[in-house]
Amino acid sequence: MYYQLVRTYQGHAHSVTGILTLPSGRKAVSAAQDGSLKVWDLTGDTPLVTMTGHEGAALTLAAFPGGNFIASGAEDYTVRFWNVETGETIRTLTGHTGAVTALAVTPDGRRIVSGSTDRTIRIWEAMTGRLLHTCNGHLTGVDALAISPDAQYVLAGETGRDDLRCALRLWDIETGTAVADFQEPHFGVRQIAFLGDGAQVISGSTEGDVKIWDRASGRSIRTLETHLGSMVMALMPGERMVLVGTQRPLLALWNLESGELLQQFDEPSDQVMSVAVTADARYIVAGCHNGSLNVYARAG
Repeated sequence: MYYQLVRTYQGHAHSVTGILTLPSGRKAVSAAQDGSLKVWDLTGDTPLVTMTGHEGAALTLAAFPGGNFIASGAEDYTVRFWNVETGETIRTLTGHTGAVTALAVTPDGRRIVSGSTDRTIRIWEAMTGRLLHTCNGHLTGVDALAISPDAQYVLAGETGRDDLRCALRLWDIETGTAVADFQEPHFGVRQIAFLGDGAQVISGSTEGDVKIWDRASGRSIRTLETHLGSMVMALMPGERMVLVGTQRPLLALWNLESGELLQQFDEPSDQVMSVAVTADARYIVAGCHNGSLNVYARAG
């Protein structure tokens, strides 16, 4: 599997802080430091829709099932729901006392979970915007969230600090109670995801490595040594490969099982701040610090 650069968008004036792809496989949404969001047709040249309303940087994105609605979290302490076809704001959730830095939606779309620099995660009823639980106990801000395949649990990753041993905490979505801590250092967790049936977890951090964890024991079982520097991560469909964005090299594709570097992407013009892949693995989209987006297509 090999990818080549097919398009570069100069779509944002500021850093691209978040990217997600929509179920159609041909559309993506980007979020930027200036608070704007843009919807792109990955085969076109200009944004389809531009969404504005956040009073501060838009920092994180999540999609609801079906792909017509998304959520964004921002420095203005809010979560906004959007219609991606019209660009209309559907609902605004308030309550956090810090920037909203992570979002995750349950597979059925009934719940949305937000993480914040205020050291809490909040669990909301998506249909009404009603706050169900506020989960306290994190020692630093929450930068990453992932929901288990059975939708029973949400895993939260902390910003971390040198004296912090636990950087990942598992919460029960229905009760809002802490279930387990992963008792190994992994500072600055930026992104996490469940693998397969949820028995294993993958995380990437600002330490520049990728760890695979056993959920039951909370212990790491494999570490993929990548590169130093701030890192973002996206699982490829099939979960046997992972995209890793760092300061140098800017973007690389790794085999999770063997630890082999499969492809290094040299084209990004600046540090990769966000990355996503379409569900059919046809396209990879990388958002850069300088506001550009690079689209790669699978060759052959």
